[in-house]
Amino acid sequence: MMIEELKGKLFVYGRKINLNDGNALYPHISLDGNILPERNNVVFENGVLKYIFSERGIITLMFESDNLDDFLFQIFKDITFEMALTFEVSNRVENQDFRRVLFSKQLEILNIIDETYKERAAQEIKDILKVSPFNDY
Repeated sequence: MMIEELKGKLFVYGRKINLNDGNALYPHISLDGNILPERNNVVFENGVLKYIFSERGIITLMFESDNLDDFLFQIFKDITFEMALTFEVSNRVENQDFRRVLFSKQLEILNIIDETYKERAAQEIKDILKVSPFNDY
């Protein structure tokens, strides 16, 4: 059963980065299609995992896949972004684009989970920086 496998890996990977099983950074996993407002949700429909966000009554599909590893990468990309953002706020470097610390910390955390997750995110960050380069001021 894909949902049970997802839950198992989600918490195993989360523990690697010091998240307890009840941490609010995890998405809500819906077994009955019930979506919680103002947070990320996982729904399993017709053999496909859907990563959904609900805000102010508007439901946005962020990602869907039947590949568990791709799905977990998307979830942990969001979780580690939030963790890195919290770190960056406390470790901001004056006159430096905040994304330098943010991206570096996110990649560091993703590497703890899985080196391939780090590599995938690093490529996405390179693509972002091609369009919006660092702007140290």
